[in-house]
Parts: sequence; C-alpha cells; structure tokens
Amino acid sequence: MWSRNLLSEKSSEVHQKCRPMIEDGKVKECFNFVLDGIEKHHSGQSEEDSLECFVFVLQGLKLQAEFGYLPENVVSRLFKTAEFILNKVGIKPYTSRLSSLFTDIYQLKSQLANFEGKPWVAAWESEMARHLNYRPTFEQVSENALIAAERYLRLGHSGLAIESYKIAEQGLPMRENFWKARLGRIRALRLAGDLSHASELLETKTNELPEGYIEQLQWERLLCNVQAAKDSSLLVELSRKNQLTAAQKLVAKLWAYGSSKQGLLSDLPKSEILRLGLSELERKQAKHQIVLKVIKTFECCYDLEIPLNVRLMKLGDALSERSRLDSIETELLFLSGAARFLGRSLQNHAKALLVAEYTSLSFCLSAQMNSDVLGLMGDLVKSDKAALDVEMAVFGANQKSEENVPNGYLQRTSAMAKMVGKSAGVLASHRLRYLAANAEEKGRIRQEEYFAL
Repeated sequence: MWSRNLLSEKSSEVHQKCRPMIEDGKVKECFNFVLDGIEKHHSGQSEEDSLECFVFVLQGLKLQAEFGYLPENVVSRLFKTAEFILNKVGIKPYTSRLSSLFTDIYQLKSQLANFEGKPWVAAWESEMARHLNYRPTFEQVSENALIAAERYLRLGHSGLAIESYKIAEQGLPMRENFWKARLGRIRALRLAGDLSHASELLETKTNELPEGYIEQLQWERLLCNVQAAKDSSLLVELSRKNQLTAAQKLVAKLWAYGSSKQGLLSDLPKSEILRLGLSELERKQAKHQIVLKVIKTFECCYDLEIPLNVRLMKLGDALSERSRLDSIETELLFLSGAARFLGRSLQNHAKALLVAEYTSLSFCLSAQMNSDVLGLMGDLVKSDKAALDVEMAVFGANQKSEENVPNGYLQRTSAMAKMVGKSAGVLASHRLRYLAANAEEKGRIRQEEYFAL
C-alpha cells in the first residue's frame, strides 16, 4: 500500500545514492543508474516494484531539469510512465488520497519547460499542478506558491511573484524552502526597483540560516548597492580581487558588458578562464552553460578580426534564444550588454530595438514606474529618445524642403551620384588592400566588399 512516508523514504534512498555521483561531476553515470533502476522495476507486477519505478522516474526527471542530458523522446516516455504507474495502482487526480503525486509530475513538467526556454508553458504547468492537488496541506500550498512565484518572476510579473513569495514564507517552516522564498522575495523587490523594501528584508535579524544562504543574502545586498549606485564598478573590483565565487564572476562580467564604462571589460578574465573556475558540477549545469555562451557571444562581438556583419548575425542568433536564460535578470543583463555593443558599433536602429526591449521588461517589472530597473541603461534610454527626435526633425525638414523646391528629382539624383562615388572609393581602397593581403585576409576583404555592395 502506497503512502507519503514510504515514498519519501524510497526517494531519500535513491537521492542518497545519486548525490555522491552528482557532487563528483559524474552526471552521465548518475543518469545511467536511474535508467537502470527504471528498467529493473518497470516489468515487475508488485506494488513495491511500481513504487520503486515511480521513484526512479521522478529522480530522472529532476536530474533532467538541472542538466538536460536525456533526449526529448526519452523525457516524454518518462512522463508517460509516471502517469501510467499512478493509474495502474489506482491513484486518480482530485479524488485519491495521494492525488498530490500528479501535482509533483506537473511541477516537474513546469521545471522542464523552464529549462527548455518556455517560461509561459512553465507557468501554466505550475498552475495545472496546483489545480490537481486534492486537499493540499498548508505546507503544500506554500510549496506550490514558491514554484509559482519563480515562474511569475521569470515572466516579469514581479507583483504576483512578491505576493506568492509572501504566501510561501508564511506556510513553510524555518528551513531551506523558507529561505528560498525569502531570497526570492528580496530579488523580486530589487528587480522591481523597490530597493528600500529589499534592503529592509536583508537587514531582518534571523537565526539558523541553512548552509549557503548567508552567502546568497550577502550577494543580494551587494546587488542592491550596485543598483542604487547605478555603477557596476564595485562588482568588477571584487571579481578582480577574487572575492566572488566562480558563478558570481560570470554575472559580474555580464554587468560589466552592460556598463557605460567600456574599460571595465579589460579587468575581467575571458570566458574559458571563468569556465575553468567553476566546479566540475557547475560546468555541467545548464544555467551556467547558457551564461557562458552569452559571454562568448560578447567576446565574439568585440573581436575586430571578425567582420562586423558576422558578429551581428551571431549576436542575433544568441538573442533569439534568450528565453532559455534561467532568470529575467540575466535576460536584462544580456539586452543591456548587446545594446552597448550595438551603440559602440554605430548600429543605432538595432540598438534602439534592444533598448526598447529592455525598457519594456523594466516597466513590466516595476509596474510602469521605472524604465531602467538595473540602473545600467539610463543614458541609452535618454539618448535614443533624443536621437529619434532629431531624426524625425531632420526627416520633416527634408520633406518640407523637397516640397518647396521644384527640382527635387535633380537633388535626389545628385545625392545618388555622391553615394555611388563614395562606394567606388571604398571599393578601390579594398582593392589596394587585397593586392597586399594574404589568403585569409583576401577572403575577409571579398566578404566585406560583398556586404558593402
């Protein structure tokens, strides 16, 4: 006969066997152990075999949400297996005493959707998980609220997230999940631009913090100070002095890319050195891999040996995948860094698009109160508006001038001739460079000529 206590006991046993492998970075071996356990118990007829198989399936899905090792068809089969087992032993949604196991399955679906860069699907699966929970305990309500808050924040709905984090804090005992909810609420307040309330929560005196949470509270306090000062120099300085963890150094570099001070980038190590600084486990976690990919994209953007059009295309490819980033804060940092690069490359229209994306997310997070919640883009927001005003004024003046001058056709023809002459001059200089270039440089010059034409 299945029971919550028996499930917890079996889950703990499997987790204890997986934990050493994960800590040693043996992710593949851990997945193989779980898949072997599923295969061993799947064909069994007893309730005990079904329970053991169900526990291994849930463990495999939890690992998948963190590392993404299994192919999509295998993940789909695991979800079907979990639901098949519950139906087989007579556990039904809504009515059964253990119907909350369907909630567990849908919360895992939510985690997987979040991992795959589908934040809206993740939020909806989380709501389905709540819907399927039959007579939840106060603690289960709080745990569901905690997961829902994380989904709301990823979509940019900080107000909903803050209220859900409050509910989670009220119903959870003073252990790990409580502190996860407290940290989440501090982060949501900070991203909403409400630094005063975030700082108040950071100063609240509390006892018995779980291991690792003191460090995370200190990190949130540091980010509050950086946002208040609207200057990421402090993060860069701490990174340079090796006073940040390896994972925090990744975030510090993103803040540097978004800063108006381009000189900050020279003080930080390259992506490969940052990757080597991570532990074996951290290197295999998807959330760090995607941030490293963003940093490598920025390094490519600033590599003057690569033609500008190639750099722009690579940046566009990376931007199209930004929903895969683990948090909306990382997405804001990516947008700010990309806008900075485009501004420095005189790609003003593309820059304006990204500034608009950044301000849209900022307004969403701050309930329309703040166009720059991170304090990184104030100068670009103002300059883009001023540039647009100037462009519209010039456009209007040209239109008026052309209406008043009868020979507008001749003027346009003259302008076209000047443009063609300028292009011919550029191509001539390219031809001279081509004669003195080696094979690799000749290929690059031909590509530049093609895109110039």
